[in-house]
Amino acid sequence: MKLGGRIIFILFLFLSSFGIAFLQTNQSCLVLSEIFPNPLGKDFKKEWLEIFNQCLKEVDLYHFKIKDKSQKIFEIKQHLILKPKSFFVIFPNPKLILNNDQEKIFLLNPKNEIIDEISYDFRIPQGVSFCKFKNHWQVCEPTFKKENKIENPKSQKNLEKDELVKKEFNSFKLFGLASIISLTLAFALAKNFLDSFEIK
Repeated sequence: MKLGGRIIFILFLFLSSFGIAFLQTNQSCLVLSEIFPNPLGKDFKKEWLEIFNQCLKEVDLYHFKIKDKSQKIFEIKQHLILKPKSFFVIFPNPKLILNNDQEKIFLLNPKNEIIDEISYDFRIPQGVSFCKFKNHWQVCEPTFKKENKIENPKSQKNLEKDELVKKEFNSFKLFGLASIISLTLAFALAKNFLDSFEIK
């Protein structure tokens, strides 16, 4: 392969790896952060779940959806702008009721692609939430539209079901991998360039 062809091929690989990292970063802006499926008393109109915008840009929630284990869907049908590092709470309607146990929740983007999900197979006690804290899901005190906090994580240890949770894709790790690939390709390009001047 000629030098010019090598340069084009290496640049293509670099841009492809960078583009994948960029798209994944965009797709992971919204994540599920807290679920409150078992309020004190009757559950109707008291259940809620919380979405967090972890990016540094605003996100329009129009046509984002929540789907449960039974494939029922709650769709946001208006333009709601979620500011960076902010929370948005959804109160499910009669068409989407959160189970106190044996539940799986999906967060879908307007293209119906799953961008986050959470599941649990044990009963959530009354009056407490199931929330994400330091990248792990566990039972906690409800923190409506606020950062999740665990008062006494040791007492909740037996309720944690981390193995049931699909780990959040770490876009920063992917971006780091793309950077490593780009540096490797840059080194290869430099080597090929220097080899082309080698005296035969």
